[in-house]
Amino acid sequence: MKRTIIVKLKERPRFEKKSDAKHPNFNLREIALQALYQIDLGSAPLEEVLKLTWVHSNLTEENKQLIYDIVEGVTEYETDIDEIIQQYSKKDIRQISSIVRCILRMGTYEILKGEFPGPIIIDTCCTLTRKYDDEKAVKFVNAILDKVYKYLLENQEEKENKG
Repeated sequence: MKRTIIVKLKERPRFEKKSDAKHPNFNLREIALQALYQIDLGSAPLEEVLKLTWVHSNLTEENKQLIYDIVEGVTEYETDIDEIIQQYSKKDIRQISSIVRCILRMGTYEILKGEFPGPIIIDTCCTLTRKYDDEKAVKFVNAILDKVYKYLLENQEEKENKG
């Protein structure tokens, strides 16, 4: 006679995805992205776009300054940033969709500036990409920005070892 043993397994805890968890400056970066996108499309000069961007938003002067710093920095160093992106991309920079190109520029600028941790910038840029494009683009943005961040870390380590 066979005996069957029934064991009730404990249910494993399920972890919720962090898709709704956003960095506190996420909305500010989204406004900066919208401004960069307008500039990229050639609809208006930097000063006009920045004025229009927060017309309907209640932003503090500090928040406005963060947006302005991002947009101004990206536009000022756009050529250099594009060269960096091109180093890590198999696609020509002109073949990348405008919104993804703006996200990559913003992410690259912020990673190199170093004001906020790289992983936060990468996560925010991937979340923005997910909102405005598809999962394939998210993987592309993640891969490029991750390479930029790793390159930055390697250079910092080399400087520390030499110094």
